[in-house]
Amino acid sequence: MNKILIANVGNRNLLIDNLPFYKLPQELKAGKTFREFTSYVLANWEEFSSKIRPAIIDGILQKYKYELGRIVLVGSNQVNEIKVDQDTIFAAKILKRLIEDEHKLPVDVCESQAAVADPNAQLTFYRKQIARIRSTCPDSDLLICDAGGTPLQKSSLKLIAEFLLPQDRYMVLHVSPVDGSITEDNRFEFRKVLKKIQLKKLVERGNFQAAEAMFESATHAQLGSPLVLRLLQFLNKRVANLRKDAKKIAKQSNWKKHHCEQYPFLREFETSLFPSSEFMAREIYDEEATFVLRELLIVADYHYRIGDYTKAVLQYSIFIERYLKEGIKKLTGLDVISQYRSNIRHALQRAVELHPQSLMTFSGGNSSSATASRQSLSPSVPSYLAILSHCDPLGHERIVKHIMEHNSYYLQQNGKSGGLDALRNRIAHDGSGVTFKKLEEFVPDHQRFFGFLNSAFGLPKPDQPNPLELISQEIVRVLE
Repeated sequence: MNKILIANVGNRNLLIDNLPFYKLPQELKAGKTFREFTSYVLANWEEFSSKIRPAIIDGILQKYKYELGRIVLVGSNQVNEIKVDQDTIFAAKILKRLIEDEHKLPVDVCESQAAVADPNAQLTFYRKQIARIRSTCPDSDLLICDAGGTPLQKSSLKLIAEFLLPQDRYMVLHVSPVDGSITEDNRFEFRKVLKKIQLKKLVERGNFQAAEAMFESATHAQLGSPLVLRLLQFLNKRVANLRKDAKKIAKQSNWKKHHCEQYPFLREFETSLFPSSEFMAREIYDEEATFVLRELLIVADYHYRIGDYTKAVLQYSIFIERYLKEGIKKLTGLDVISQYRSNIRHALQRAVELHPQSLMTFSGGNSSSATASRQSLSPSVPSYLAILSHCDPLGHERIVKHIMEHNSYYLQQNGKSGGLDALRNRIAHDGSGVTFKKLEEFVPDHQRFFGFLNSAFGLPKPDQPNPLELISQEIVRVLE
């Protein structure tokens, strides 16, 4: 594969009688600036051709001669600038003649009219040149000569290369001004900064899966401590409701002692610890069920806080259905969680036998419809709500009441529209996302409703960080 060498031309890239321009005797320079002198040399080539040779870049040409297929020399030719006496456009044209004559390699002179002191203009120029090279020679790797040109030109070229090129498709070569030795200078500092900025944005927006993928595709040296990856993996599993996998990651033996002390959320998650609340103090469900429900709410609340209302609606809907099924399970003694298909209809039949008045609730208080409801009561959220609304000893009354007030089936009984489940159905069946405006339309008091559910399970108040926010904030801190 032929490589392309791109190099900025400076006023030290040419030697005349083995001297750089600034060391030439005044009688030879005759008061000319570097730009004027190189223009004069080019115009009087026969006189100077035997006295002039390349400097700095010649070592690279010797070392990589058999790998190179093309050379691009950048010469400055500033427009609309007062001080242009050090412009290198003519020096670049001289180098082109020397290289093509001696090495028989094709050389392109790329004229830069950008002001050498303007960082934005320099970045724009190099972005266009690198993009052009990638477009015309997509299979060629780049060698970048980090010698020649102003410091701003060199840094701009390297920055754009790091931004546009894959890490394995280019190499930066540094030529020692002392002995001419050539070293590969691939520190990729700009790439680290760019990747960290991207990673932080992904984490802050809750896109933990993309952040984890970005981290895994990079080296730890680029993005920092492997601690970041482990925290991302922990977050990812929690957000995806993969609690068993998250518990494996949170296991204390997998972490250093000071990390366990620094991150109490790991132990809390592994051992299913959670703060007390009015709801949990009443011991409606066992520890594991309460832990699962609380996790579902944590994820729902997190999506709600960052403005991802589609995921928030889905997650709150998942919580509600799981919460109600746990109630049916406790009421009837039948497992409708892990053995849903085989037990749910039997569980509903038993629940109605225990609380026949639930049929009246389901039918909206119509006694004739209530009789028919016994046959039509199906596995659904409205059915679960009708049953659990009469199970005061289980402590469901307040929770169920709030859910019923936001369920489309019971809203319609009262001549109203909307409902959280109706919004969820638009997502599942119509593929419609949820905007804040749409959430307001279907669940006008969503802030109060979600806040009530959150507080019932001991989640932080709106002015306090969500547990997932705490972890994402720690990831951002480590990255910084």
